[in-house]
Amino acid sequence: VYEVSKKGTRLAKLKEIENEQFQGHVLELIIDNFNKNPKLPRDTASIIIDNLVSLFKHIKGLKIHPRVYVRMLDVIATLTVHNTAETRSIMNKYRLYTFRNDIVIYLLQCYKTEPESTRYLIENFEFQTV
Repeated sequence: VYEVSKKGTRLAKLKEIENEQFQGHVLELIIDNFNKNPKLPRDTASIIIDNLVSLFKHIKGLKIHPRVYVRMLDVIATLTVHNTAETRSIMNKYRLYTFRNDIVIYLLQCYKTEPESTRYLIENFEFQTV
């Protein structure tokens, strides 16, 4: 996650992979890491958050299981709960919360074309975290 936004790094290579389900799986592995270690180091929190937002923006709109989107929303809530006000301010500065809201709206708007995505969101996401 430290190197996501640099040219020629892991995000660029991930974008080259045509299998969107695989990209979703890679994101789930990253989410698993944040769920196990939600407290971000103070000295690198801004780099991690900036790169996480870049990764999430790439994933938005891919044909992946709705579970992955809900897990993205859940990990943002987890990071919010386990970090300091200073880190939450950085999350806000890099628009992670705006992105979270955009994902919720995106999944709700998918109702006509992908009703299973909206249904999964409604059944599995705790809206009080927004």
